[in-house]
Amino acid sequence: MMKLLVATVLLSTLVLVNGQKSLCPDIFEYTTSGPGHWEGALKVVSEYKLHGTWIRLIFDKPVTDLEVQNNLLEVVSKEPNQILLKNNNLILLKGKPVKVLFKVSYSGNDVPSLVGYRLNARDICPPSDE
Repeated sequence: MMKLLVATVLLSTLVLVNGQKSLCPDIFEYTTSGPGHWEGALKVVSEYKLHGTWIRLIFDKPVTDLEVQNNLLEVVSKEPNQILLKNNNLILLKGKPVKVLFKVSYSGNDVPSLVGYRLNARDICPPSDE
């Protein structure tokens, strides 16, 4: 009975996260999930060569932690609905995408979704009206 309950919880969490729709599917996708967390892949690309990279991730519900899995950036600031990632030494070449993999942890049943992303203070997702 316990195995059935665990399997049901895992399946419902997986369906819920996989059911989340990315606002910008060409640059962000949800990859995997489990109880209390999900993982995503963000394609970071710039129109200009950038020396130093700051990425602000914006969520619709609070997150408890975020871990960058491929160590390209580090978490420098955490607010309940926003996480700031930074690497002063990461150089982004114009038009050359870099994939940032991260794991989001959360409490309870309210699964946070990524609703915005800024690269060096410029809105990327959703796109700004510039």
